[in-house]
Amino acid sequence: MTATLSHDLPTDEFSTAHDRSSVSSVDGPLSSGHLNQLDEANRSAAKLRRAAGVAAVSGWSLVVFSVLALPFGFFDVLSLFLGLALAAIGCNELRGRRLLLEFNLSGPGILGQNQLTLMGVLVVYGAWSIFTTLTDPTPVTLELQKMAEVDASIGALTDLYTNLTVAIYGVVIICSVIFQGSHAIYYFSRLRHLKNHLEKTPAWVLELQRMTHVTARPLCKASGR
Repeated sequence: MTATLSHDLPTDEFSTAHDRSSVSSVDGPLSSGHLNQLDEANRSAAKLRRAAGVAAVSGWSLVVFSVLALPFGFFDVLSLFLGLALAAIGCNELRGRRLLLEFNLSGPGILGQNQLTLMGVLVVYGAWSIFTTLTDPTPVTLELQKMAEVDASIGALTDLYTNLTVAIYGVVIICSVIFQGSHAIYYFSRLRHLKNHLEKTPAWVLELQRMTHVTARPLCKASGR
């Protein structure tokens, strides 16, 4: 019996050692090469995801402004036009964001054109407001003119109100050309980064990113990197 025990002991020790080595050799479903591809894809998509974040802020902001403007549409046709236009542009901005996150080549173009459309709407709104201020007196202007007939000094207030209104809408036009114009250029430039990302990134990583709409970095961390 002593011989039998002494013969079985090395076998048990070998089995335990083999089991431990088998457990320690399990690194997870992804190899180091896969993890490197995920890291590279995460860095490659960073600029695209930042653009998607900008589009999210822009899109939801436009939707909120449209909701605020629409109630005034019951009293003013121009406000109704502005509210409906902002709502449509805001929804299209969010659509372009989704396409960009799905790495659709039409995404950057839709976002860029959307900003140009927004610029056109604001320019038309500002120009029409300036035109009506100069040619069609508002209720405030009419009231000031009536007061000016009694007190000549009120006439200066009428001119000040008109000039201030024109200046405000002029600033709206200028800021829109600068802000929306620069955003359009920014979005259009993302097409080059998108094409580069599609060329460099393996298909399985692209599909993963499309499905999750998140970066691959959490997967890398979960795998021990």
